[in-house]
Parts: sequence; structure tokens; C-alpha cells
Amino acid sequence: MVALAEIRNLSFTYPEEKKEALVMNSLVIEEGDFLVLAGSSGSGKTTLLRHFKKELWPIGTRTGALFYKNENYQELSDIRSATEIGMVFLNPENQIVVDNVMGALAFALENTGCPPNTIEKRIAELISFLGFQDLLEQSIHTLSGGQKQLVNLASVLILQPKLLVLDEPTAQLDPIAT
Repeated sequence: MVALAEIRNLSFTYPEEKKEALVMNSLVIEEGDFLVLAGSSGSGKTTLLRHFKKELWPIGTRTGALFYKNENYQELSDIRSATEIGMVFLNPENQIVVDNVMGALAFALENTGCPPNTIEKRIAELISFLGFQDLLEQSIHTLSGGQKQLVNLASVLILQPKLLVLDEPTAQLDPIAT
């Protein structure tokens, strides 16, 4: 069975730093796995998570190998990375690129070439599942931090990614929303 994602002998150092920010000998993520990273602030959790999304790789010196379904991350097409690997950031403001909730949900699908009828169907299904139909026409700027985080999660889930990377996804949420 092919691993969904795999890291082999990864080390990463930020520019002008002497100490490695990340050292990971081996990590294999199989389809269906649910992994939780725990560690103190500054321990490299976000740096590691950003390595699963090649467009978000931090700038610095990297050694080792990263694979997605046996394909080297560097050779992974942009469209495949965008649709199959989703990431939700710690700060929802860093992920919002449109003015309203409907636009946020449609944005990624439009940019990956989905037909309008597929976009409408996926939005309807996801909004129904998540239960925030009342937010659909709202301006992003009127939402609470927790609501913005849920919209960001929904805008990633709508792509139906195979690998979902969440960087402290409950930091903005109250206990009920969590």
C-alpha cells in the first residue's frame, strides 16, 4: 500500500539561523490516519505542517525527501497539490481572499476549473452538513474569529482533499464550535 504522505530524513534551517528548526527522521501517513502534533511554542509544529503543502514551504535550507503518494513533493503539479492537499492556517485572516462567505467557498473550486453546477452542488452539500446556511450571504468582515475559521475550514473541505493539514484549527473557536 502506498503511503499518502511520507517524510524521510528531513531537516530544515531558517535563513541566518545556526540551529535546525526541524529534524524529522521518518514519518509515514497512511490514508485514514488521524495524527496530532503536540509540542511547546516554537518547537517546529507549524514548520513541519507547512512542509506538507509545497506552495507554503518555508524559505531556508532543507535536506531529506518528502513524498505524496510516492511522488516527490517538488514534482507534484500545482493543481494536484491545490486540490488534494488542503491546509487551514492558525490565523483565519491569513487565508481569506474574498469579501463574503459564498465567494470564499466558491473561490478554490472556480480556480481549479470546476463547472458552475458542481460548485453550486458542493456548496449546498457542505453548508447543509456544517449547518451555517445563515452565514452564506454575510460579509467576511462581519464574522467572529471562530466563524472565519469555520469558513476557512469549509473552503478547504469543499475541494475534498485527500490530505488535510490543520494548524491549531480550534484556536479561534469556542468549546461548542470546537
